[in-house]
Amino acid sequence: MAVLNNAQEEQLREIGTHLQKLRQQQSISIEQVAAKTCIRLRMLKAIEEGKLDDLPEPIYIQGFIRRYGDFLGLDGNALAKTFSTDYPPVEFDAQAILGNSTAKKAELEIYEPNIIEDPSEPPEIDTHAAPPPAKTIPPYLAYIILGVAALVSLVYAFNKPRTPESAAQKQQPVSQPVSASPVTSSPNPIESTRISKSPTVSPTELAIQPSPTVSPTELAIQPSPTDTPAINTSGGLPIQVTLNIQDESWVRVTADGKTLFEGILQKGMQQSFSAEKQLTIRSGNAGAVLVSVNQKEAQPLGKLGAVKQVTFTPEQ
Repeated sequence: MAVLNNAQEEQLREIGTHLQKLRQQQSISIEQVAAKTCIRLRMLKAIEEGKLDDLPEPIYIQGFIRRYGDFLGLDGNALAKTFSTDYPPVEFDAQAILGNSTAKKAELEIYEPNIIEDPSEPPEIDTHAAPPPAKTIPPYLAYIILGVAALVSLVYAFNKPRTPESAAQKQQPVSQPVSASPVTSSPNPIESTRISKSPTVSPTELAIQPSPTVSPTELAIQPSPTDTPAINTSGGLPIQVTLNIQDESWVRVTADGKTLFEGILQKGMQQSFSAEKQLTIRSGNAGAVLVSVNQKEAQPLGKLGAVKQVTFTPEQ
């Protein structure tokens, strides 16, 4: 369902009435218009009658008006431009933004040094007055103490002793490729020989050693028992979706609650998106959008001219 403001609704009614009268004057049935323009009959009726429930987003409605006008012999581009696709302006809470800026400024003012109110008039020095009391901690000394404390914290963080768990995780890839040869007659002696012969050898050198029945590539890519079984080749996210556009289509892509893309994709374009929990695709021409999920065979999102929304999850 399209979300239009009052001005857009009035524009759509006027354009639809004009197109309907011109079609009837030319003795053309609405079914003929649907067949020639490839616009669904339900959407053509919605445009002529000004019904918004069966129409997609405003940008796609503008494309329907252009194709309908061209078919009736009008200037489709000029007619489509009379329908506005602008969205209502977004209002911001200026008071909240200014309030946060004021609070941040107040925090910064705490650390400002003492400032003489009138630098043009230096204070008079009384030579007979008693000496001022000694300050406990000068301001610069406090900054020095804070700097030393921060430096000590950084040194401790970088030189923190490794825990047994991290050491075990670091050594884990060394023994894992050896266990990938299931047909070796004596796996334990081979493992002992490799470790004792070169204890400092890197996991990559062990992983590329050939096996009688297992190729080096299979040994190199075998995951450890604690790793995630599914290896994602782009971005490390479990949901990977590729869109192949067969015809002009409005598309909106939302990943984990955030909109990654919204606009019109032209024929021949290809876009890829990824998400961790769920990825939602909404199209105003679902049949023109081929969707491939996690490198599987591409399938149409829906029917030509149909507005459809599909959500993908890692379980699919």
